Amino acid sequence: IRLTDVTNATVGGSGAALRNVISGNYGNGIVITGVSTGTDVSGNYVGTSALGEDAIPNLSGGIRLSNSDGVAIGQTSGNLVSGNSAPGIVVGTSTNGVVTNNVVGLDVDGDTAMPNISYGMNVFGSSQFSINGNTVSANTGSGIRLADGATAINLYDNRIGIGQFSNIDLGNTNHGIFIDNSSDNTIGNMSTTLGNVIAFN
Repeated sequence: IRLTDVTNATVGGSGAALRNVISGNYGNGIVITGVSTGTDVSGNYVGTSALGEDAIPNLSGGIRLSNSDGVAIGQTSGNLVSGNSAPGIVVGTSTNGVVTNNVVGLDVDGDTAMPNISYGMNVFGSSQFSINGNTVSANTGSGIRLADGATAINLYDNRIGIGQFSNIDLGNTNHGIFIDNSSDNTIGNMSTTLGNVIAFN
């Protein structure tokens, strides 16, 4: 699926009846570019079987934002983004968005590894994003990477390297969070209930 300069679009939704299963493609599962204010990508299985139990990789990765503005990934209902042959979620040179409630690198039960190759999330050259409430585990690179001038990223309330519902060892192969050439980002939250849980990486 590719969307360019499309506003107020919905890809997927809450519940199985609205879910897209986007797997086995040579490119990315979903690509969104341009001004896409109000667009919500929610409730989809990207890189897995229809039951979310087996990997059917998208060769270039799961969900990719490129030069986009105003996109939400998981706002209505989290996506399952696992089993892809490249990073699960890429946010490249994009602004004013949210990535929330997604499971990246595990199967549908939330406690079994189904890694994306390389990073779970790769955020570069982007600003004004909230990344919260995600489980990012078992990927073959770092869990979440902020790079190449990423700024004003608020990264909190994520589970990185453990299960969605348990504290079992599902570490990402490299760092839990990797920050490279980026500044003015916030990792965690002053509230004791909104910090990131980062383990086993």
